[in-house]
Amino acid sequence: LFRSCRLGLRSSLVRAARRPSCYLRAPHGHRVLTMTDYREEQRNELEALESIYPDSFTVLSDAPISFTITVTSDAGENDDSVEATVKFTYVKKYPDEAPLYEIVSQENIEDEDATEIITCLDQQVEENLGMVMIFTLVSAIQEKLNEIVDRINTRRSEEHT
Repeated sequence: LFRSCRLGLRSSLVRAARRPSCYLRAPHGHRVLTMTDYREEQRNELEALESIYPDSFTVLSDAPISFTITVTSDAGENDDSVEATVKFTYVKKYPDEAPLYEIVSQENIEDEDATEIITCLDQQVEENLGMVMIFTLVSAIQEKLNEIVDRINTRRSEEHT
């Protein structure tokens, strides 16, 4: 990348070096991140998540960065709700590599529903590699939890008819 003698590449690197962005553009639009840049992206996302989820966000570790977010469904007809606490751990090259994640506690969620949530997360991670994605993952969890509450309410209404 840096040995190229082509004027176009050199001039774009000079422009990129002046950009406040935390990455340079390599040929074909790929990002070139250093470990410091990964850490900066992770810290920025962590700060945003803390402000978005102040009551359900807990940092567990700084090296590697690990945290939990508790996600609760919207209340159903009978004030039913389901809840999952998910632990996320950044790997060194996150967001270019998938974060680690697991459901560490669950309330009113069957094992098959938990498996469905993890499958959904797997799909979301694949679609969002290269971008910070924890907010997207938590939103997907929220959506799945709401679907679970809807299924619970449907089962109850069918039992009463």
